[in-house]
Amino acid sequence: KNIQQRPDYHPEVNALIHTKIVFDRAASIGDINLMLAAIFHDLGKAHTTFMSKKGYWTSPAHENISAEFVKKFNAKINSK
Repeated sequence: KNIQQRPDYHPEVNALIHTKIVFDRAASIGDINLMLAAIFHDLGKAHTTFMSKKGYWTSPAHENISAEFVKKFNAKINSK
């Protein structure tokens, strides 16, 4: 919830609110894989976000760290 986002791309401002919105949309479809993707898709932002010299929040390569979380928890995700 403390991870800020660039407001011109994410008007919801922080990553938690964004992730909740994405998850709710995925849940409305009912696909568990899409719901898991919604949860994991921006987790890497906690490790990469900073204020750029141009004055906006940026999270370069956050998707790589998010993918590492999926790999780390793969056994638990697939155990059901």
